[in-house]
Amino acid sequence: MLTPELVISAEPTPGEVQYLEDRLYEFNSAVTGITDGEWLAIFVRDDNHRIVAGICGNTWDGCAEIRMLLMTFSFQAPAFYAKHGFEVVAVVDDHPHGHKNMLLRKRLGAA
Repeated sequence: MLTPELVISAEPTPGEVQYLEDRLYEFNSAVTGITDGEWLAIFVRDDNHRIVAGICGNTWDGCAEIRMLLMTFSFQAPAFYAKHGFEVVAVVDDHPHGHKNMLLRKRLGAA
């Protein structure tokens, strides 16, 4: 058997990232038996049909994970999210240096 090589890339291709997503989904589905995962994206487009805002993530087992919205830095929009009912569930201090990286959650319905 060949020895695995650790390769660090600052520019992974979309195909490489998709490969990782697919393998993780396959593993999670095999272990849990839950196979209803789908991609999710909601876009706001201007008059020229350019994306000016949006969120993306996936659904799985009756839940939606929004990947590009629910983390914020202390210098971005924590007050906006708090005003709209989000709660901070985790904080990474000094990331980036001198600031905080915050993971947020908002419950959308009865558990």
